[in-house]
Amino acid sequence: MSLPDDPGLPLERPYDPSPAPEGGVDAGAQPPTDSVAPRRRVGGWGLPRLDSLVPDRLADRARAARAAVEAAHASVEAARETVRETGRRLRTPGAILGPPVPAGGVPTAPVHPVHRGAVEVAALLPRSLELPVREAVGALAPLGWTGELFLVGSEPLRVVVRRCPLARMSTGQIASGVVDTLMDVSASSDDPRTVELLDADGQVLLRSTPGARRHRGGAWTLRHVTLADGSPVAKITRATRGARVRDVVVAGPIGEVTAVTEAWDTTRRRHAGRVCRGPVELASVREHAGGRSLTISALDSDADALLVWAAVLSWWGAA
Repeated sequence: MSLPDDPGLPLERPYDPSPAPEGGVDAGAQPPTDSVAPRRRVGGWGLPRLDSLVPDRLADRARAARAAVEAAHASVEAARETVRETGRRLRTPGAILGPPVPAGGVPTAPVHPVHRGAVEVAALLPRSLELPVREAVGALAPLGWTGELFLVGSEPLRVVVRRCPLARMSTGQIASGVVDTLMDVSASSDDPRTVELLDADGQVLLRSTPGARRHRGGAWTLRHVTLADGSPVAKITRATRGARVRDVVVAGPIGEVTAVTEAWDTTRRRHAGRVCRGPVELASVREHAGGRSLTISALDSDADALLVWAAVLSWWGAA
């Protein structure tokens, strides 16, 4: 059966994969419009696509399982990061596993010491004050210090009393100390320490060191007070072994003055005492509601300033 020719409709010809004739392109031949890629041919055999072999439902399940695995990996990585962040926080200064927080208000230990003369040091010593004394709380090693630091004043800081660590003694010194303790019923239970008076920059003003603790001319020398360069300034002695009152003697280029100091039961209340010249009290350390306050009266001379601070350092030196 033949159809009438319709000149308005082009005739559709079958697709011919043969190359186009030379000189132009055969516009009548069109490639197949199916979006599915044709089979691959290997050695004359047509291979089907792999995704066509897997049912759609199974493929969806595989994709869902893969997404679940990736989500689980992300959750594990987030948990690991949380653990790492917690560890970093625990190792920060002041935390459970971290180093202690550096002490606040404490000057950094100077690298180069400054050596001053007795007159210059006496002019720098604070006088006529009543200030709180508190122990510096926190790590001192990051600031270059060892031992214990006691801050006199807060804002501004006036001076710092440093109680140095106990020095290692020889066998002979230990034996001598045992004999002295057994013979001296008033001896403190604390071991004598080297004590330094520091200015607000950490420079040494005075240094008080334990004495030889042996009888010389009828008195026992308990402590020697020197400048930063070792120049002698004062000494603290007592007349007999059991005497609780100590004599403070300042001798040097600025004159010679004397006074007495008394430590108040240093076994139970370590940093308490007073300095007196006759009935006049020149300085004292007292406890108030769990804290301590240092009082120094108005001093007339540089020699008195050296004398008072030499006595004050002896209280922190347990002698």
